[in-house]
Order: sequence, then structure tokens, then C-alpha cells
Amino acid sequence: MNNMLTSLLASLGDPLAGRGSMGVKIHRLQRFIGDCGVRMIILDEANHFVDRDSERVLHDVSNTMKNLAKTQMLPVCWLDCLTPKKSSKLTNSLAAFLEILKPWSLFRWNEEDPKTITEFRMFLHQVEQQLPLESRSFWRPKK
Repeated sequence: MNNMLTSLLASLGDPLAGRGSMGVKIHRLQRFIGDCGVRMIILDEANHFVDRDSERVLHDVSNTMKNLAKTQMLPVCWLDCLTPKKSSKLTNSLAAFLEILKPWSLFRWNEEDPKTITEFRMFLHQVEQQLPLESRSFWRPKK
């Protein structure tokens, strides 16, 4: 939990990202979100929110993200690369607030079938077009 808060603060440019209690970090994160004009939080690799040994969902992380989504009126996108079994635990914990993308149900990535890779890249391209990024990826769909 503390590492996630530190990472989010650092990504927003907080020079003191690693300092303070979790409560202080959450308060600073809320302030930085507003000051930086954050309009969406995208978290990659949701598998880091599940304890590897017990496969227990780290509830403090999910609760913090739910509270941020609710209090800051922000969409939170979790890119989930968990197995379906582990993902159901995270999904159950966050179901009321967040939409979780599950690539195994949306996309079939198959190295031997280039069409599946192109389909996934097209999805990512469409997402990228909706984000206010300074630079874009080099991949473009073929016309």
C-alpha cells in the first residue's frame, strides 16, 4: 500500500513522495490529483494487489483506490493480468466502484495468429487516442 502511494505521488511530481504516513500520503495524493488536473488513473498489473503467498486481496489498496475514485470523481482503470481465479477475488473486492479489464475474456493473444495481436494493438491505439498524451506510440493500424 505504502509503495503504491509513493509511486503515485512520484508520478505526479511530488518531491517528498516517500515521506510521511499513509494518511499524509493519501491527503497529498488527493491534493496533487486536483492540482495536476488528473482526469483518470490507470493502474497496470493488478496482480501486484494480490498477496502471492496467500492469494489474499490487499484490501487496503483496493479500499484506497475506491475512496480516491469516489472522492475525486475519477475513473480508475485496472489493467488486469491475473488468472481468472485470482482476478475474481480482486473483482469481488472492487466490483461496486471499478471496471476491470480482463484480457483473457476480451482478447486472445496468440503469437501464432498475428490477427489476435493486431486486434489487441488496435484496442490500445483507441485508448491512447482518448488520452491527453504529449507523445504517441509509433504503432498505427494499417488502412
